[in-house]
Amino acid sequence: MLDKITKIFKTSLIYGLSNMFAKAAGVLLLPIHLQYFTVEEYGRLGLMLISAMFISSVLISGQNQAIIRFSNIPEYVSRRKSYFFSVFFVIGLWSILLVAILLFFQEALASLFPQPENYREPIKLTAYLTGIMMLNNVLTNKLRADENPVMFFWGGFVKLLGIIGGTVWFVIYAGWNIEGVLLATIIGEVAAFFVMLPPIIKAIRIKFESELLKESFKFGLPLIFSVIALNFLVGIDRYIIQYLTDEYQLGLYELAYRITGTINMFVVMPLNLTIFPVAYKIYKKDNDRYYYSKMMTFAMILMVLPTLAVALFGQEIVWIFDRSTNYYEAAEIVPYLASSYVFVGMTIIAALGMYLTGKTKTVAVVNFLVSLLNVVLNFALIPVIGVKGAAVATVISYIVLYKVSYLYSRKFYGFSFEFRKIYSLLAFTVLLYFIGILPGFDNIYLNTIYKSGIIIFLPISLFFTGYFAPHEKEAILKILKSLKSPADLVNLVKGFISGDINIK
Repeated sequence: MLDKITKIFKTSLIYGLSNMFAKAAGVLLLPIHLQYFTVEEYGRLGLMLISAMFISSVLISGQNQAIIRFSNIPEYVSRRKSYFFSVFFVIGLWSILLVAILLFFQEALASLFPQPENYREPIKLTAYLTGIMMLNNVLTNKLRADENPVMFFWGGFVKLLGIIGGTVWFVIYAGWNIEGVLLATIIGEVAAFFVMLPPIIKAIRIKFESELLKESFKFGLPLIFSVIALNFLVGIDRYIIQYLTDEYQLGLYELAYRITGTINMFVVMPLNLTIFPVAYKIYKKDNDRYYYSKMMTFAMILMVLPTLAVALFGQEIVWIFDRSTNYYEAAEIVPYLASSYVFVGMTIIAALGMYLTGKTKTVAVVNFLVSLLNVVLNFALIPVIGVKGAAVATVISYIVLYKVSYLYSRKFYGFSFEFRKIYSLLAFTVLLYFIGILPGFDNIYLNTIYKSGIIIFLPISLFFTGYFAPHEKEAILKILKSLKSPADLVNLVKGFISGDINIK
């Protein structure tokens, strides 16, 4: 069993690096963004980027999940090449049509904002960005379905280079505004497309599978509502913040989201990218329910550690990126948004039962209702406690989403989790957070040492309590004893990636 868990973690390592490249540009470029843009402009940039992500993920019509499902279920494997050609062809046509429509309504869309002149050019660039993001969404999920994390890695790496290089040139040397960042993002996406295309071409057979395509969209279309709902959870708060407050508050919130997004970048997204292909492969095989249960137990450790670190060091992270104090208020939002990602990760695993049994309509309904709750909470809390209310609304919404997703998953495909361990770990992490912020040393070095000690104490305490079973402790000790130098750790990581090392 642990060898399967190890496979998830080692594949997640590669996907983690790949996803890091795809998302890291927003973090690495923060010094440039905060130096060259006002808080209001930074908020506007975040609004454009979240809009491109929202539109592209909705219009792909659930085919990201469908590609993984229909490429791995045995009865469809022989037709996977022609099936993918059919999906890619249709999504390609839709992306072209989308760009044309957005460009046609560019002026009308800009007029929806308080200062239309600030949005005309960004909307045009966002239209092009959305189109290429739709195509790349299809390609990356094909690589996931084929379990080809290496090309996934290189696509993300090239995207990162394109975004960073383009931003440095257009913003610093050419003196462009947020339009320079949007154009750089387009360049990065286009570069990634051409890097990922060669292995995809080999996996295509030019034949239109109309019947299989119908089945694929029948599976995927209900997920549109799910995607809309999830994107509402991720992005609707930006629009509500701008409506109820102003672009300055939006900029503060966007910075807090970028900082806490490192948890999503390194942990949650890699977990999501890895779990579904593996979960489909072991579905209805021996001990699959026990396997899904252990996935949650082990994943919790991966999620709470970085969450605790980001929550404790939120103020220091903001200080590193901005010494002018313009963004200091963003640090107050960081702990709330950081904690929300724990429940995002828990939901991914808790919802498996619905995906495995094809109950995508239920997924859509659950996500839609929780998104409505999120909207109501935003309108209720933001006028009372300001932009912090949006963060609190996010946390509450994801807790509800996790709980309801689990209840329906258990109904459709009964498996349970080790709740005593999971909830004890959550409670202990919250306790450590409050212990970590309690002293409030004036000396930054004392603060760093103290908070680092709190973070290190968490995994050590888990080892000496009942979180790990005896055979799991033996496996961990075996690994630790084999590490006699930093080079051994590097070799261990390489072994996990190559498949030469597995935990038995």
